[in-house]
Amino acid sequence: MDRCHYDQLVEQIRSQRLDNNVFFGPINSLIQKDFLQLENIRFFITLGLDTCQLSQLWDNGSLRNDDSVVINFDPKFNPSEIDTTSRFFYENVENLRKIIANVANDCNNTNQQEMKKLVKNDIESLGTLYSGNWGVQMRYLLDIAIIFKIASQYGKILIVSKNGNDNVLVSFLIAIQMIQNPQLSALEAFKFIKVQRPSVHELTPEFVSLCNSLSGNSLSGPIPDKQSRKLEQMDYLSSKRSRISD
Repeated sequence: MDRCHYDQLVEQIRSQRLDNNVFFGPINSLIQKDFLQLENIRFFITLGLDTCQLSQLWDNGSLRNDDSVVINFDPKFNPSEIDTTSRFFYENVENLRKIIANVANDCNNTNQQEMKKLVKNDIESLGTLYSGNWGVQMRYLLDIAIIFKIASQYGKILIVSKNGNDNVLVSFLIAIQMIQNPQLSALEAFKFIKVQRPSVHELTPEFVSLCNSLSGNSLSGPIPDKQSRKLEQMDYLSSKRSRISD
């Protein structure tokens, strides 16, 4: 194996930095304890991962901390296949509520104004587990990501998917950037992500449209589509929303 190929493989298992408070990457980032501790990662947004596996990681202490929160988008989640009264569920809900309350009651008026401006849903409706259609659930997860960014004094954010390269993850990262910087186009946001992680997949037009609609930017041009996949052809077909909250 040549050195260049080896370096590419190493990069695939690492997380990349989106900004000062946000990292993104593949699923194995969740078990890189030195990295999580060094960067003070406290908030986890996992996209397309199996809830049972995350519950085990939490129970084993790999992710659990007094202030840690795991938000999962599991498109195939079936509540009959897992004990929703386990520590993973009630501790995450409790920690999320604490973070939201801390931000809402923060004496810093700038933080409160930013939350009111950028968060679109009722904060009391936000939960820790989402399932079904990505286009339906994405706005809820974006609101939570915004709150986590405002609460940066408690820790940083890690956003992961199975391989760290898929359109669900990339569209989420693009939307975060566009919401915080309305002048940024989807193409510009994508190019930045591509520089950080060259292996990310080209974004299909359906995902570009989704990012634009959520950010309120309808002027961004499409990103070249190399895979000709449609949003509804992915594994996220069910439109039923399932959210665990208190």
